[in-house]
Amino acid sequence: MFAEAGLDYAEAMRQYAQAAQDRLVRCKSERTAMLQEPTRWRKEWEGRAKRYRLREQRQQEEAAWKAAKTEWRKTRQAHQALTRSERKA
Repeated sequence: MFAEAGLDYAEAMRQYAQAAQDRLVRCKSERTAMLQEPTRWRKEWEGRAKRYRLREQRQQEEAAWKAAKTEWRKTRQAHQALTRSERKA
């Protein structure tokens, strides 16, 4: 197209665009799932991530338990600070 001496630039570009038009249209192709065995590094990384999530969960549970224990102790101390007659009332 561009090697032809008789064509002006605009006509050569039109011919090129016409010839290249089918390449610019996306064809839908089936994707095949890549089911490969995870690498050793990937398995180790996933194991570390799982242990980290478990540790974070346990730390949150521990914090909630400590808060509940502190609240219970405050309630118990307030109850013990009352006299026997105040406790019954």
